[in-house]
Amino acid sequence: MSDSSKNLSNLSAEAKRALLARLLREKARSQESWVPISHNQKALWFLSRLAPNSAAYNLLYAARISSSLHIQALQNALRTLAQRYPILTATYALHDGEPAQQVVASRTLPFEQVAAAHLSLEEIRQQLHTESNQPIDLITGPVLRVKLYQRSATDYVLALIAHHIAVDFWALDLFVDELFLLYAAEQAGLPAPLGATGPQHAEYVQWQQAMLKSPEGEGHWNYWQQNLQGDLPVLNLPLDHARPPVQTYQGASHSFSLPSTLTSSLRSLASAEKVTLFTLMLTAFQALLYRYTNQKDIIIGTPALGRTRSEWERVVDYLANPILVRANLADNPTFKELLGQTRQGVLNGLEHQDFPFPLLVERLQPKRDPSYSPLYQTLFIWDRPRTRSPQDLERLGQGALARQVEQTGLSFEPFAYGQQGAPFDLTLTIFEIDGSLSADFRYNTDLFEPATIARMEQHFQTLLTGIVEHPEQTLLQLPLLTASERQQMLVDWNATEQPYPDQATLQQLIEAQVERTPDAVALIFEGQSKTYRELNYAANHLAYRLQKLGVAPDVLVGVSMERSIEMVVALLAILKAGGAYVPMDPSYPAERLTYMLEDAQVPVLLTQTHLKERLPATQAQLICLDADWNSAQTEAVPNPTSQCGAANLAYMIYTSGSTGKPKGVMNTHQGICNRLHWMQQTYQLTTRDRVLQKTPFSFDVSVWEFFWPLLTGAGLVIARPGGHQDPAYLARLIGEQHVTTLHFVPSMLQAFLSEPDLSSCQRLRHVICSGEALAPELQERFFSRFPANVRLHNLYGPTEAAIDVTSWECRRDEKVSSVPIGHPIANTQLYILNPALQPVPINLPGELYIGGVGLARGYHQRPELTAEKFIRDPFSTRDGARLFKTGDLARYRADGAIEFLGRIDYQVKIRGFRIELGEIEATLNLHTAIAESVVIAREDTTGHKRLVAYLVPEQTDKQPSIEELRSFLKEQLPDYMVPAAFVFMDALPLSPNGKVNRNALPEPDTDRPELQVTYVAPRTPTEQRLAEIWIQILGITRVGIHDNYFDLGGASIQSLEIVAKANAAGLPLALEMLFEFQTVAELATAIDARQATPADPDGSAGSMSQTPVATVERAAAPATNQPALLDLGNTLIESLGTYLPPKVVTSEEILEGCARPIRFPLAKLTGIKSRRMAGETEFSLEIAIQAVADCLANSKYQPGDIDMIVCGNISRCNAPLQFTFEPGTAIQIKQHFGFTNAIVLDVSNACTGLFTAAYVVDAFIRTGLIRRGIAVSGEYISHLSLTAQKEIESFMDSRLACLTVGDGGAALIMERSPNQKLGFHEFEMYTLGHYSEACIGKATDQPHGGAIMYTDAVTVSAVNLKQAVSHAGMIMERTQWPKEAFQHIIVHQTSNTTINDVPREINKYFGEEFCKQESVINNIAERGNTATTTHMIALMDSIRSNRIQPGDNAIFGITGSGATIGTAIYTFDDLPERIRQREAGTYTPTKVAPGEAFVSRLPANRRVQIARIGTIPSTAQIEKKTLELIQAAAERCLADISYDRSEIDLLIYSGVYRDDFLCEPAVAALVEGRLGINADIETQQDKKTFALDILNGGLGTLNACHASIGLIQAQRAHKALIVASEIENNRESYPTELADIEETGSALLLEASPDGTTGFGHFVFKSFAEYQGALKAHSLVRDGKTIMHFERDPQLQHYYLRCVRETVNELLQQEQLSLAQIRVILPPQISADFCSQLGQTLEVEPQKVVAVPAQHDLFTSSLAYTLQQVNDQHLVSRGNIGLIIQVGSGLQVGCATYYF
Repeated sequence: MSDSSKNLSNLSAEAKRALLARLLREKARSQESWVPISHNQKALWFLSRLAPNSAAYNLLYAARISSSLHIQALQNALRTLAQRYPILTATYALHDGEPAQQVVASRTLPFEQVAAAHLSLEEIRQQLHTESNQPIDLITGPVLRVKLYQRSATDYVLALIAHHIAVDFWALDLFVDELFLLYAAEQAGLPAPLGATGPQHAEYVQWQQAMLKSPEGEGHWNYWQQNLQGDLPVLNLPLDHARPPVQTYQGASHSFSLPSTLTSSLRSLASAEKVTLFTLMLTAFQALLYRYTNQKDIIIGTPALGRTRSEWERVVDYLANPILVRANLADNPTFKELLGQTRQGVLNGLEHQDFPFPLLVERLQPKRDPSYSPLYQTLFIWDRPRTRSPQDLERLGQGALARQVEQTGLSFEPFAYGQQGAPFDLTLTIFEIDGSLSADFRYNTDLFEPATIARMEQHFQTLLTGIVEHPEQTLLQLPLLTASERQQMLVDWNATEQPYPDQATLQQLIEAQVERTPDAVALIFEGQSKTYRELNYAANHLAYRLQKLGVAPDVLVGVSMERSIEMVVALLAILKAGGAYVPMDPSYPAERLTYMLEDAQVPVLLTQTHLKERLPATQAQLICLDADWNSAQTEAVPNPTSQCGAANLAYMIYTSGSTGKPKGVMNTHQGICNRLHWMQQTYQLTTRDRVLQKTPFSFDVSVWEFFWPLLTGAGLVIARPGGHQDPAYLARLIGEQHVTTLHFVPSMLQAFLSEPDLSSCQRLRHVICSGEALAPELQERFFSRFPANVRLHNLYGPTEAAIDVTSWECRRDEKVSSVPIGHPIANTQLYILNPALQPVPINLPGELYIGGVGLARGYHQRPELTAEKFIRDPFSTRDGARLFKTGDLARYRADGAIEFLGRIDYQVKIRGFRIELGEIEATLNLHTAIAESVVIAREDTTGHKRLVAYLVPEQTDKQPSIEELRSFLKEQLPDYMVPAAFVFMDALPLSPNGKVNRNALPEPDTDRPELQVTYVAPRTPTEQRLAEIWIQILGITRVGIHDNYFDLGGASIQSLEIVAKANAAGLPLALEMLFEFQTVAELATAIDARQATPADPDGSAGSMSQTPVATVERAAAPATNQPALLDLGNTLIESLGTYLPPKVVTSEEILEGCARPIRFPLAKLTGIKSRRMAGETEFSLEIAIQAVADCLANSKYQPGDIDMIVCGNISRCNAPLQFTFEPGTAIQIKQHFGFTNAIVLDVSNACTGLFTAAYVVDAFIRTGLIRRGIAVSGEYISHLSLTAQKEIESFMDSRLACLTVGDGGAALIMERSPNQKLGFHEFEMYTLGHYSEACIGKATDQPHGGAIMYTDAVTVSAVNLKQAVSHAGMIMERTQWPKEAFQHIIVHQTSNTTINDVPREINKYFGEEFCKQESVINNIAERGNTATTTHMIALMDSIRSNRIQPGDNAIFGITGSGATIGTAIYTFDDLPERIRQREAGTYTPTKVAPGEAFVSRLPANRRVQIARIGTIPSTAQIEKKTLELIQAAAERCLADISYDRSEIDLLIYSGVYRDDFLCEPAVAALVEGRLGINADIETQQDKKTFALDILNGGLGTLNACHASIGLIQAQRAHKALIVASEIENNRESYPTELADIEETGSALLLEASPDGTTGFGHFVFKSFAEYQGALKAHSLVRDGKTIMHFERDPQLQHYYLRCVRETVNELLQQEQLSLAQIRVILPPQISADFCSQLGQTLEVEPQKVVAVPAQHDLFTSSLAYTLQQVNDQHLVSRGNIGLIIQVGSGLQVGCATYYF
């Protein structure tokens, strides 16, 4: 035997295995090599790192084999191919810092055989789809795997799944060719007839690198650089879903075939045009995209082979490279023209295909957006899948082999083929198989719905048919819609014919109503009123006079009056006289009024005496109508007659004109009568209704406000002049006059809803919006302010079509991204067309055209413009039918509702006023100092659309001042047309076609504009506050006290916000003051003078600032005093469970139950309609148990798999008027379910309790102290409402918040996340004890008993919002994620107001509008404030409603009394889907098999020690109160420490019995405030401390030590202060029943051991269910007082001793220690006798057991006092070991070793 053999024989079995493994590794290393990879492969490598879960670059090939198959021969063929092409088994990893290919010669291709006799072909296809959509790990491989499904002895499906990095489609084709050939040869027993492989991968990489450095490579680069110059377009296909902030790759496909006749026609056309079928179909795809996007510049990618040299043709590798084909569609080319353009683009691209696409991206440096792929977003592929058969062998010169194989019937017939996932938004693949064409749309499922792509297929087929029939047509003329779609859009959705009074005039309908209700009140104005009879007589008098002055049909009569009864009389009189009225707003500039008077040539102008002097000189006869005139017209006179008919004019309203002059729109009686008849049929006004007339009469909405109520017998309430801009006045007027119906433009509705008190608007039934787009957020805000019986309607219509042509009733529960304008009204047709007047498909934008009886006659004296805008209706058979071309972009939804998308031209609406931007530009260009101008509407701040003028001065050194320009414009234009901001430029930016590029115009500078007045800083507090408000609202950086509000760009709609904010800040500001005093200095003087007089007590209340806490230099992720975690991994919510009691109680019922009437709109102001309430058969414990049961049902784990339970509810009310203090909730849950291995403790931290529990569990998982844990809370907190109902005195009562609470439970199982992409990425909490007394929950002092909560709501709301937003902002910045990556925000559900404030404050923090209201989850309406469980109940509701999806990111905003603040950022795994499937009954979690028992071990080299101890000497005179005792002990503990107290970042209170049975906030928060330890912060960079309470009876302090260690090890804290105190609650009230505990306090300071060896060793906690009832403590009400009641088993101490021994033995066994090695035992100081018995039980010397002299049980302070005695008596020296023992209710024992 050789020496080596002898040596081997001497090795143990384990050593032999190790040696073998080493030898195998060495052999593998000897066979491996590293090869550089190409540019394209590097790109795929990086994409795989960026999206490791994506299958977007997986390729699938599957073939059907209908013959017998020799499996071994197939495997041999695969083995040969693996050896022939090492790239097929290579993997990819970083090598020397670069991604490279690792080749190992010994690797084979994975082969799996599947018995599939029971599977149909479709089922196999589905399995392949699932299999091929699994991500491939490029580091571990395999990059190609083979599966064989055997359905029978002669029926197989062979599947290849490969990553694109190894093969492209050409290479896959070669692979299948050679596999077929090799298999055939193997089966025939012939040698493999394959030639040499050609160049290997490394050679291609070398060639590519050399080519790029050569002139050839430079030529390729020059071509692409030239072809892709300028702004590169991003394809903007209409999407069904918002584009995710980071590109996703979830894909699906839609396959279809082209009819053979169509295929034949396409071939003929390609042949006739001398192009390939590939080029023809690519051009058709370009045409489709053009029709879908209307983009004039489109780039499509299409893969080129990348095999431009013959030696690369037979290489199996990834050589394909996309080329880009760019289409210029600017002039709407014909299809033939585009075909020629595309043909040249394809040829050029193929000529330059060798330039690698990733390098192109790198060099071009396009603007990158992670939400879409660079340079191109859609791909076009041409493919020719083919069947492998003996004919292929013939083709390869293998005739003999072919004949042999033919006898077996062997063939590979294509079964499934293609790329998986969705690397692009949209990919079109055309398959050419045996002369037939089929196609496949592969699309991103995060962007498109299947129905959308199905429609796209139909449109593509229709387009192809149109192309072959009329290739000479322009792209926009080609058909796109199917016949059924045309029928639906042109006919079905326009079937609106309804009867209406088509022969009547407006005045006739009103006169008929006068006959029906002559004595009903028709008009109400400022204390005056007129009946229908009186109105009619007054109008008749005036009408006769007008007829004498020549007023007859179609004669225009001017009206320049302020809102009044006389105005209504004037309008009606003009109609009665047969004429048409022309509103001329007296506030318009004189120049505009002059033009209108000259253009209209009115013979008569009606006005009022006080306005006469403002009017320009005119030839018209002036008639002044004043109140005196009006009161005299009471004599009965008959209705005048006239020849006026339905076709005559009723009114003419001037709108803005693009030429610089307004244009008059002439509307007929027929149009307005149809419109008002439809309105009455739809909304049904009655004589009991009152309509508010507040819209300026120059805006056509005023027409229905004036006349609709007068047609129906309703009352018309007329707002005072200017009143339409004052929300407070409107609210009062609506209430006083019982208004039921009114109109708002959305911007004014927004201001109205900001009015704090709308309770007077109780009779309101209909609110109608029109004039500008209604935002979804505004719709939601409306519904939150008004009850369900108030309906909101969104209408749309231009002045050219009798007011409105569409209507939509807004839906309360519908979440929409855009509020539709609805469907056409009666006798109206709407068409959405492209520029060629072709209807556009659903969801695609087009121009809205209007037809029907409502169309205006045209524009006054503008025949050319009338002909241009009012065109022949091509879809109508009616003679003379016309369409009005609106210039508005719109689209159809699938249900036929229309969505408004904006303007096509440069006409906009600001606050309901239609404005032609060209008119403003034309006026600006008249100024001698202006060379060029462009005006646009911008919305840089959500909800504030404003006009901005961009100016090029004639001389750059002589710019006119802003004041000069404003004055110049105001002389000629109304105020609403004067731009808010002016930007001077050297030149206007131009697009390549030479037109002004409006998209490139810069955002106006937020600095103060250049004004003529010198900047003067604010001098007084009032000036300072006003300047701050102006800065905030106007969005500029500074305001001087002499700056004019309007010169700064202030708009009247913004003035409403300024008034609201000023009043909120205690500055009594009325709206009219801002117009009277237009500078800060003037306004401040007026306000100070007003404040000098007695103030309105309701108007002066200030509120705490809600400005976020400042953060320092937000551009960089800020550092905090809590350092970043070690790489400890994320934690994941494995399961979630919730429970809601079945009983539903409304807010109205809560208020009705109050002993004193509380007149307070609780539901309206809080948004809480109802809540769930327990307290009859279920209480806190039962609710928690139900939540845990639901959580376990959703989990794969059994109770025995859980290592920790932390319970975090506030309420421990487990019976009526009883609050449990011992045992804790967690121990009871443990014993209920049998969580046999779990450590248990309760935490208390007000409403953040459940997150505090999760925070502790998270830390323990991260540090490996547990594998998984459960955080739970059961809130029966509505008992607060029951107490408050008895006590609350008014709606101003600080106990009011008790009426908002609801009950519910939540539980979550947490474990380590499998990767860093899922779970909690960030989780941070802190407490500001300075605010700890702002919310106090405790036992009531009233004899009825119960608990009550007092809340300073203003402070709580302000602090929570202020802190939470800035903290969340800091955490978001720290992630460095795009802000759009956060889909959901879940905050504490306290009220609608606070929830709705969140997006505004976040946007304010970041200085940009990105956070939308719909991102913030709001489920408060039917849940109320469920305290600690609010987030998880909201989360579960959102999961059940399908709102939250796997992969979504959420921000949890954590707030609660204390004040405790926190932020968590979380990414969901498939939990939402699992829960939905389980609840639907389609999924049951498979429980994991039981594993080995888990032992929690702390690292022996990173121990945490007790650095300082604080106890209270028995002689100290300290008041026996919770905080006083703690403060005394803590001050002794912290005396003379070597560092500042601010270094303490964790504070835990571990006591049980406290003053007033306090339950909220955490006692620790009060202590933090009392001790001043980081109790408040100024910036988020300041040091912070997290405070919480831990309750677990006598074990609390040891639990607190354990928790502190977990948080310190997780780097959530560095220094922890643990405090405890106990008081006798019954000392005064019921001294005969006491806890028998020492009323004292203690403190321990924990920190990391300097050398890591001293401090706590291991911990063991055990519970003993058989003694669960041995100790109970709970409150009860006796004789009108709340007292503590105790139930103790007489054998309690005996039970403790029995359980201690077992627990100690387990601990010592874990640590491999014996009691002989223990120097001291630190036991619970129940009594001296107990300590003595403990020594005997453990059989140790009495002196080892530390006994502290005390009169009573030291309870939770036992550890501190025993350690103090050890120190004082020098009982230990360094290296000694101590044994800590604590006992508690439940029954529980906790032990720990301590290394001194």
